[in-house]
Amino acid sequence: MNERRGAGGRPPDRKYSVIFLGAGASKAAGLPLTEELLRHLWPREHEATSTPWDDFKTARQWKTDLESAVKVLYPDGESDGFRPLVSEFFTLLEVMDRVHSGRERLPLDAGELLQSLRSEIALGLIRAVDGQRRRTARLPQYKWLTSSVGRPAVIVTSNWDTISEQAALRAGLNVSLGWPRTKSGDRLKELPAKTVVILKLHGSTDWGRADDPRVLAAAREWEYERLDVVVEPGVTRRRHSRDGSEQIVRFRTYDHPVASERARMGFDEPLMATMAAGKDTFISDLQGIWDDAYWVLSRADKLDIVGYSFPSDDLELRTLLRVSTRRAGAAGLSDGVEVAVCNPSPDTHDRARSFLGMDLVSSYEGAGAWRMRRRKSS
Repeated sequence: MNERRGAGGRPPDRKYSVIFLGAGASKAAGLPLTEELLRHLWPREHEATSTPWDDFKTARQWKTDLESAVKVLYPDGESDGFRPLVSEFFTLLEVMDRVHSGRERLPLDAGELLQSLRSEIALGLIRAVDGQRRRTARLPQYKWLTSSVGRPAVIVTSNWDTISEQAALRAGLNVSLGWPRTKSGDRLKELPAKTVVILKLHGSTDWGRADDPRVLAAAREWEYERLDVVVEPGVTRRRHSRDGSEQIVRFRTYDHPVASERARMGFDEPLMATMAAGKDTFISDLQGIWDDAYWVLSRADKLDIVGYSFPSDDLELRTLLRVSTRRAGAAGLSDGVEVAVCNPSPDTHDRARSFLGMDLVSSYEGAGAWRMRRRKSS
């Protein structure tokens, strides 16, 4: 049996500056929002200017497959121009795959469609991030990481893209994809100098399982690396630290020694928890990262939630924010933490207060306008 940890004891000291990034932060860096992803694969006439993502399937095949899927899943699926909400669409596909796959005469192979959707979206985002490489210093993520006031020690994000990692390396910071640990596995009490921790709770376009066919067939093993290896700016080693025990590995994109390879995908199916309600099965592979996120958020004295809309399908993330910032048995925030929410939508702030309490700082500017801030007590 797994040991269950109780809720007793003294609350931890709060001392870390943390920024929580949602899709709006990536949008400010020139990437599509969640609800805009299908436009690249299956545009309507008035959306035809979106850059097409059609490497794994042709645009015609995407149109055929997606039209067939929505006809199965939605009464309005045959209507011209119908497009489902992305989060709901993925939720239904996940249910079809996990609960109903293999049933007799099932009219939809949801598993195959999900795999190809993840791959197409991942490659589109990888190329979009690589296309921003020359202007990284003008992106909001770079400005936050080079701020002279309140530079975040940790970025927690629901986003799959690697904009934050690219910006951190451009800023001269070491990137740790988990809280650094000692050789015995204990968390370091303090972060090393010039290091930012980036915790990606829904996976990443450049992460995948170590038994993925592309990893097993790789001619250049150094293209894949452990998640717990710190990425250093300007260091592009042609070797790796894997020992064969890894379940998840990273394909080098932003730190690939060969520049032309940075826009390539390294997995048949990248490790990306889709925009669906009930991600607990999928994110079980990322339990260590979720543990680090809870540990960090429970020790944050300044938490800026930027570009995250508290969507209804993000039960896991909303619960994580709630239990790590709220004072036990009380309606308000824990002592010693200031929480700010930056989002232009008033509905987002209403939802944030209903989950976290009334004592939040609100900014109705877009993510690109957010500025790091000092604690009020400093």
